[in-house]
Amino acid sequence: MTFPYKVFQTVVECGSFTKAGEKLGLTQSGVSHNMAKLESELGIVLLHRNRNGLSLTDAGERLMPHIRQIIHHASLLEQEAALIQGMEVGSIKIGTFSSFSSKMLPQLIHRFTKSYPNIQLELYEGGYEEIEEWIASGT
Repeated sequence: MTFPYKVFQTVVECGSFTKAGEKLGLTQSGVSHNMAKLESELGIVLLHRNRNGLSLTDAGERLMPHIRQIIHHASLLEQEAALIQGMEVGSIKIGTFSSFSSKMLPQLIHRFTKSYPNIQLELYEGGYEEIEEWIASGT
């Protein structure tokens, strides 16, 4: 059941079904289907959809922190199971400035992925305010 939650989180982060689909390897229709299924199972509308894009409903705002926790705990569960099997897996999210990520991170990422091939890296580029917001929201 965590996958529809991940789809929802990705839609919110990307601001569109199409961009979320590209990030998750799904079609726009697949993203829409997952969102409809989640909203149906929960019995509430999570997103306002209009010509200007997407926005969270009040219910979506209230549930988002819980959905992030579910995704986080599911990831911890997968990591623990992998550790039991002797593998190192997981993900690291990095909030960075574009000047730093273009100059410093390529070498660091290359060395890191050689040593830890099963650790997924996610880069978020932005300014001070954006990075602070990502930390505060649990992104």
